[in-house]
Amino acid sequence: ESTMNTYASEIVRIILNEVQNKYAEDVDLVVLYGSYVTGKMREKSDVDFYYVPTVEPNYKPMISFIVDDVGYDFWPIGWKRLIAISEYKVPLQDLLEHGKIIYAKDLESYNKFEDLKNKLKSFQGFDQLIVKELEHAKLKMYNYPAEDMDVIYHLSNSIAHFNKTYLKKGLDNIENEMNQMINKPESFIFMMKDYIINPSEEKLKTLLSVTEEYVCQKNEEEQPDLAGFYEEFKSRYNKIYGETDQVKRHMFIHAITKEIKSFFGSSASKFPTIGSASTDMEIKAHEDFLVGILKKKKIPILSFSSAEEFEAYLKHKHN
Repeated sequence: ESTMNTYASEIVRIILNEVQNKYAEDVDLVVLYGSYVTGKMREKSDVDFYYVPTVEPNYKPMISFIVDDVGYDFWPIGWKRLIAISEYKVPLQDLLEHGKIIYAKDLESYNKFEDLKNKLKSFQGFDQLIVKELEHAKLKMYNYPAEDMDVIYHLSNSIAHFNKTYLKKGLDNIENEMNQMINKPESFIFMMKDYIINPSEEKLKTLLSVTEEYVCQKNEEEQPDLAGFYEEFKSRYNKIYGETDQVKRHMFIHAITKEIKSFFGSSASKFPTIGSASTDMEIKAHEDFLVGILKKKKIPILSFSSAEEFEAYLKHKHN
């Protein structure tokens, strides 16, 4: 690498030598990432790299060492985790997106890695990720102030997902990353900095509220087709009412919340929260909220009080 300093180039050469001579059958890939790939290295920047073992790793580094007062960690990451990263099931997308292969055991390993990169780039599930980040932020609020910075992180990541991307660094770089986000609440950075300088629970709640309102917005053309949704969904609510078997009740409620998240995306966070301990009254509030959304959007609901009324509707429809 022409951008590497002498120590960095030498370290890469030594590591690759070690892999090829002693671990050729055990290592599928060696991947370089971080500052030497993005071009943001400093004088004392270490070389960020990992290897992909042929079998799933135990997550202990192959070797940790110090050269010229800089620490290095040559660590394993398995194929299962790389697949999960490509699907946004776990964090550290930067390891994959900006990973540069500097050793491949064979073409199959090389192509497998590049396919995962492409899978990451074509990811379409950001609405669901926004919902998850908002849920995490709300849960962390219960531990205020101990986890206040986690709340800020999750809110920032929800904005990143709204922009079809992710946070690449930790809390220390959030302001810089937020400045690069085209779509964000106008006051987000100011409110975040104001909270950090002079924190209060009320300020953080306001930041959460402002962020949620912004990232949950949806253009009309992005709205799902809601015609017939409630009519089909009604039976799911009815299965819960009066059900005393707690296992069945839990499964029915889980199915409803999962379907709502899948159908409404980030807007699902506006629904009342329900869980296995929810009463019939709380489930009814959830159902009423759904009906309210449909009425607000002027979506007709085909509901009849009797079979005769339904029959009359069909006759009128075909006349």
